[in-house]
Amino acid sequence: MARRFLFCCDRNLQVGLHLSLYSLLANLPKTGEFEVYVYTSGLREDEARLVEKTVESARPGTCLFLREYKLPDYLADSPMLRGSHATYGRLFTHEDLDGGRIVYLDSDLLIEKDLSPLFDLDLQGHGFAARTNGTASGFIDRDFLCGTMGLQPDTPTFNAGVLILDVDLWREQNLSKRVKEIVEKHGDALVAHDQSALNSIAAGGFLHLDPSYNLHAKMPRAAVDRSGIPSVLHFMGAPKPWDFGAGLVNGYARKTFETLDRTALAGWRPWRTSEIRRSARNWRYFARHLMTALKRTS
Repeated sequence: MARRFLFCCDRNLQVGLHLSLYSLLANLPKTGEFEVYVYTSGLREDEARLVEKTVESARPGTCLFLREYKLPDYLADSPMLRGSHATYGRLFTHEDLDGGRIVYLDSDLLIEKDLSPLFDLDLQGHGFAARTNGTASGFIDRDFLCGTMGLQPDTPTFNAGVLILDVDLWREQNLSKRVKEIVEKHGDALVAHDQSALNSIAAGGFLHLDPSYNLHAKMPRAAVDRSGIPSVLHFMGAPKPWDFGAGLVNGYARKTFETLDRTALAGWRPWRTSEIRRSARNWRYFARHLMTALKRTS
């Protein structure tokens, strides 16, 4: 069976999708069968062709499946994350695929290493693997996890930007149905959206992924100490390094644009009016979360 990667993206995430796709495929072995599934919403035909061009230039012959997704009814009124519902795609898009293993990837990654070993990783009976990012007591929705859902404060939590899914076990454990019930009941109160719902049902029951597969290159930190280890850089939060003005505070902006210039978006820069508006939304998101963090420490 081909080794499968899954992305969920809409028009707001196109630049990050090209970055993630190219850097993923350019680091895979030249031999072996890989498939990439990109679930999109609202992508124009010319934009879809650009995605195809990026995939072909990064790793010729790789099978790409572009599919339009429709939010299930229970997610239709869910709050957006920076103007996008795409974050919820990891909850349901894999259900269209055959069983086996899938590697889900966010569309804000700069990948420096070969991800094919993830398909041979022993999940030790868990439905998925993810990079732990602390415990419930330090999670952004800690009141929900520890109060509403009753998790112990020392319960490990994870970031869902890179997930290794055992689709058969996921279905066997009814994880999608359980997430659906939580989102329907508590969705409006969740700051971290689907990620909080996933953490609440996992309750620490996931395989802890090596941190190098999801290294948090989070703003406003200019660089991350990686000790020279090739990593999957995850540009969590906002602004992203390709946003207007982000180069002032993010040490990865130059490398990001160097990689983008190898994709079908070669020469793209965030100077257009529409891109400045989108970047402004991301900067506002960053400011809100910075203020929240400062209040918690005061």
